[in-house]
Amino acid sequence: MNSNLEAEKAIRFTLILNIIYITISYLYAVIKKEYNGDFLEYDVRLSELVLTIIWIVSTFPFLFLWKIYKSYKRKSNKIKKVYINIKTIQIFVFFLLISHIFISWFFGVGKALAPIYEAPPLFKLFIQIILRFDPNIWATFLIFVIPKQKYKSIIITILLLILLGIVKAFIGVVYSCLILLVVKYYAELSFFLKKYLFFCIIGFIIFPTLIEYAYNQRDVLRGVGEGNIKYETNTLIAGKFAGRLSSFSNTAILIDRAAFYYVAAQQYNTFFYVKRMLATIDSAKFGKEKSPEQILKEDTPENVSFMLGTIGILIFSLYSSPVTLIINIIAIILICFSVFTIIRRINFSMNLEFGFLILSGPCVSGVSIEFFNCLLVCIIMFFTLLILRTLHLIFSTNIYKQNAN
Repeated sequence: MNSNLEAEKAIRFTLILNIIYITISYLYAVIKKEYNGDFLEYDVRLSELVLTIIWIVSTFPFLFLWKIYKSYKRKSNKIKKVYINIKTIQIFVFFLLISHIFISWFFGVGKALAPIYEAPPLFKLFIQIILRFDPNIWATFLIFVIPKQKYKSIIITILLLILLGIVKAFIGVVYSCLILLVVKYYAELSFFLKKYLFFCIIGFIIFPTLIEYAYNQRDVLRGVGEGNIKYETNTLIAGKFAGRLSSFSNTAILIDRAAFYYVAAQQYNTFFYVKRMLATIDSAKFGKEKSPEQILKEDTPENVSFMLGTIGILIFSLYSSPVTLIINIIAIILICFSVFTIIRRINFSMNLEFGFLILSGPCVSGVSIEFFNCLLVCIIMFFTLLILRTLHLIFSTNIYKQNAN
């Protein structure tokens, strides 16, 4: 019961963290009269009243996700579940992570700002299969499944995740890993930081330097800079860092430049968001037209996109038509409930916390593919675990019979 309570506190912490990022972005726009994040240095033309409304509404997706999480927490836990063998899962996830590192390193699969990958036919088949297993979600699952005392396994998983992030030029994976560790070891970290407040003070002092270093290294990995840019502290933390972890500015710009985006939305049909979700399964058929994320900023390169945020994509949907708005709201709600329903059927103590965390990313970005990918990965995960469990039981039974003979 105590561990359950600590897990809930950890999720509440991540909820508050997301609201803080939204609030910082809001205050940045109000005080500096400029947006942050993807629209850094874009002038604000909206009134403070409108900005305040956007700030409040931007928190709704996270509060809604929290409500779903709490409702599932209160449900009876006496249901049939897929039992898992941690050693089998660990081998499987390590294989997935190493495979993703391999295809990203040698073929540029999923690398930021990289062109569409080219690979021999045999490797293309392997790549297509591996891409159905999201490495970040599976690694998150493994970290939550491994007992807290298994530090070696957790460290190896984290290092593989960070290496994959470096190969793909996504330095944000370091932040994601920190959040995972905070959620998993929330009680221990809370006790440690209360006892040794000095480390918190040191952390706050060096935080801007670490963030500046991370941004410079990201630019080097992506080949868009030499890694020697110096940022003003307020711009670095409130303008870039908080702006990247919040979709406030991306949502506000849709209202600030309403006329432009209203015209742009008319080219999309009623089911554009749902069809874009299906691009996860068949990109050749459903991923042909440009997504709203690719037209958010003018003259955006083919392989670059910018999030609208969940509220932002709903505003864009409204510009398209009220029917589109209703369809997309229903689609998002159904995906969120479906993810929690499936994850609840997997037997590990932090299953609902896992569901909350993997849905938090899509709640920030609002990207249809990310929402649907969570559902698709959870379905694949459920059946993969079922198969692995069955194979483990078969092999265990055979070994037992051989030893008995």
